[in-house]
Amino acid sequence: MTQPEVASAVSWLKNECGLDDSGAEQVIEYVLQGRAVLGAVPTQTTVIAERFFDEGGGMQLVIHAPFGDASTRPGDWLCASVSALDSTLSCRQQLPITV
Repeated sequence: MTQPEVASAVSWLKNECGLDDSGAEQVIEYVLQGRAVLGAVPTQTTVIAERFFDEGGGMQLVIHAPFGDASTRPGDWLCASVSALDSTLSCRQQLPITV
């Protein structure tokens, strides 16, 4: 972000969210770091799936979306993904699910 963009974002966060300068700058830094790592920022039209392996070697999936906790439950995303595969590939997928 350019300096004028940062200043505009700080002003907006202060006016709309009631943050002070430090809080607004922290929010901006958090979003910029996330964008650098993920390659994008989740929006109303962009959902980001991040896969990683935990300390025990188990694969983990994190869904980054601005919709809140209820919309990012793994089971819901898994069901939606399987449904999309079914319709795209014209076949039935069977996946073991553990929650």
